Amino acid sequence: MKMTAIAKENKNRSLICCIGCLIIQKPLSNRWPLLAKRVAQERSGAANYNEQILCEAATLREASLTLVFSSSVVVGRDISKKVSHESEEFCMIDYRSQLTKSFTNSQEIVMLYSGIDLHRRSIVICTVNDSGTIVERRNMKTHPELVRAYFQQWPGNEHRAVVECTTGWYWLCDLLHSLGVDIVLAHAKYLKAISYAKVKTDAVDAETLAQLLRMGYIPEAHQLPPEYRAMRDLLRQRMVMEHKRKNIIQRIASILAQFNVTTITFSPSDPRFSTFLETCSLPTEYRMTLLMYHRQCIEATEHRKQLEKYFKARLRPTLTLQLLMSIPGLGEITGAIIAMETGDIHRFADAKHYCSYCRLVPGAKDSGGKHAHRSGSKDGNKYLKYAFIETAIKAMMYYPEIKEFAACLEQRSTKAIARTVVAKELAKIVFYVLTKEQEFKTFKGIAIEKLRDWPRARKPVRITEEELASAMSVV
Repeated sequence: MKMTAIAKENKNRSLICCIGCLIIQKPLSNRWPLLAKRVAQERSGAANYNEQILCEAATLREASLTLVFSSSVVVGRDISKKVSHESEEFCMIDYRSQLTKSFTNSQEIVMLYSGIDLHRRSIVICTVNDSGTIVERRNMKTHPELVRAYFQQWPGNEHRAVVECTTGWYWLCDLLHSLGVDIVLAHAKYLKAISYAKVKTDAVDAETLAQLLRMGYIPEAHQLPPEYRAMRDLLRQRMVMEHKRKNIIQRIASILAQFNVTTITFSPSDPRFSTFLETCSLPTEYRMTLLMYHRQCIEATEHRKQLEKYFKARLRPTLTLQLLMSIPGLGEITGAIIAMETGDIHRFADAKHYCSYCRLVPGAKDSGGKHAHRSGSKDGNKYLKYAFIETAIKAMMYYPEIKEFAACLEQRSTKAIARTVVAKELAKIVFYVLTKEQEFKTFKGIAIEKLRDWPRARKPVRITEEELASAMSVV
C-alpha cells in the first residue's frame, strides 16, 4: 500500500506505541530512558507525519520490540501490511550497533559489565548495562588487538569484566588492566554451583557471567600479581620435573626386579649407574631402555640443580624466606614454595582460613542431626599441602618434641592423620610468623631443639638490616 495510506489512519500511530508499552510492561520512559529521549528527538526532527511514524517504528525495532513487523503477532502482522517495503528496509537496522552509538554519544556515564568466556582459540564477550540489558555480544579470535578494540568502544564509561580462572587468563587480565577495566577472576568450581543451566553454550556462559557480575554474585578467586607469577610457576615446574624423575627411578627399579636385581649400587642419577648396568645380566632391549632412563635421570637432576641455584639466589635475600627458614622442617626450597604460593598473608582472615586453604583440615557433611567428616576435598592449594606434608616429615624426623607429639596422635588415630595434624600446626606457625614478622619460638608452647643435622646442609644466610632494605622483596 502507498505511504499516503498510513497518514490517513491516525489510529495506527497510537496503536504502534501501545504495542511497544504492552511488550515491555512499563512506560517507555521508565524502562528505556535513552530510547524515549531518542524517540522524542527523531519525532521533532521529522519533516512530516509519515516520517514520524517510521522513526517511532524504527526506534522500537532497535529496542528489540519487533512485534510491529513480526509474523508471530497478529496485530503486528496486520499493521506491517500497511507499510511499504521501503519502510521495512528502513526499520531493519542492527539493534546492537545503534544502541552502542547511543551509549557512546550520550554524555551520561553508564556502568557496563562484561562476561568473558575464554578459550584457547576463541573468546565470547557479552556486555550489559546497569539495568541488565545486553549492549553488545561478540565472538572473536583470541587476538589482543580485537579485545582492545572491543573494550575501547565505550570511552569514559566505567567498565567491569569477569573471566573464569581457567588456563590462559594471564594475558587477558594484564590487557584489561592496561585499558583501565576492572577485571574480576571468578572461581570456576563455585561458579558452576551457582550458574547451572540446561542449555550451556559460550554465549549463554558469557551472558550469565555478565549478569552475575552486575548483581554482585561472582565468587572471586585470588588473582596473583604479575610480579609473583613467573617465580611461582617456575617452582611448580620444578615440582613436576622432580615427580617425573622419581617416576623414572621407580620404572628402573621395576625393570631390574624382573631379573632379580634388587640391590642397586648407584642411583640412576649417578653417572656410574651405566657401569653398574654392565655387571648385570640383562637382555639387549632392556639394557637399552635402562640406559635411556638413566640419561633422562641425569638430565632431570641437572635441571633441578640449576633451578634450585636460581631460586636460592633470588629468594634467599628476602625477609619472608629468612623468617620461614627459622621454622622446624622448613628449608630453602619448601620455604620458597610456601612463600610464593601463599602470596600476601594478610588476605587470610585468620589461621583457620589459611589452614583450610592449605588443604590441611577436613570438610564437614552434617545433615539431619548426623555429623561426619568429609575427607579428600580438592578445595584449596595442592602445592601448599605438598610443601607442608614434606615439612612435617622432616620435622618429625629431626625434632624430638614434634616426634613425640606425632607419636601420641598415632596412638589415637593413624600415621597419615598424625602427619597431617603436624602439618596443620606448622601451617599455623607459618601464619603467625609471617603476620607478626617474627622468627619461630615455640611449638605448642614448647621450646624445641634440633636432634641432629639435616641430611643436606641447610645454610641460611643471616642478612643485615642494610642488606635487607636494599634487597628486592619478592614476597
